[in-house]
Amino acid sequence: MRYEDLRANTLAEFARLVGFFGLQLDEEKVQTIVEQNSFEYATKRKPGQEDTSSHKRKGIIGDWRNVFQSSRIDAFKRLAGDLLVEVGYEKDLNW
Repeated sequence: MRYEDLRANTLAEFARLVGFFGLQLDEEKVQTIVEQNSFEYATKRKPGQEDTSSHKRKGIIGDWRNVFQSSRIDAFKRLAGDLLVEVGYEKDLNW
């Protein structure tokens, strides 16, 4: 499951995840869980509305690139860079 797919079709992807774990939840319960864990519910903001003091800054895909500190990039590449390439988020380690 990719985060982008989860964000694009949250209800269906979450329902699929529930099924993967063998949980028995009716559609209404899945809907409630999705709604109560949405960016809007958690922050009282729409995606794209930034709050620089919040860990949930904008709620948009890819915004991490705007705030990822350059001092942390090398450490991240050492720890998980190959995984980003393996799952297709990056072509190589030259990001």
